[in-house]
Amino acid sequence: MWPARIAEYLPTAAAIPTYLALVGLAVGGEYRPSVGDGIILLVAPGLFLVASALFALGYLPVQRRFSLDLPAEVEEARAGTIRRRYRFATFGFIVFALGTTWAIAGVTYALSIETPAKDHGQSAGTVIAGVALGQVAAPRS
Repeated sequence: MWPARIAEYLPTAAAIPTYLALVGLAVGGEYRPSVGDGIILLVAPGLFLVASALFALGYLPVQRRFSLDLPAEVEEARAGTIRRRYRFATFGFIVFALGTTWAIAGVTYALSIETPAKDHGQSAGTVIAGVALGQVAAPRS
């Protein structure tokens, strides 16, 4: 049953390629980031990956020993599992919220990076969309 529960949190991991595609549209295909730029732009995918792992770890099965003859032990084991899952879900949500905030800042930063396409008075996204639609000739370096 638990693999089906983990699938509920896969959209968290799906945020990684979405973010990278937005950054790619913002800076263009010819852009090669410096080490500092690369670190800034890759923090958000790292946070999304950690959030996915936290969500998944919360639903992994845990082995506990208790007696079915003692309802108090059954209730304590159940409450412990619920506390563990709640803790992992809370930490996962906090990391995901940080990743989302960092992704917004990262895309905003990527839009401010000067690239050859932006030197011609057009944003990289506009040039890429125009080339894809066949409305603009591809810029040459």
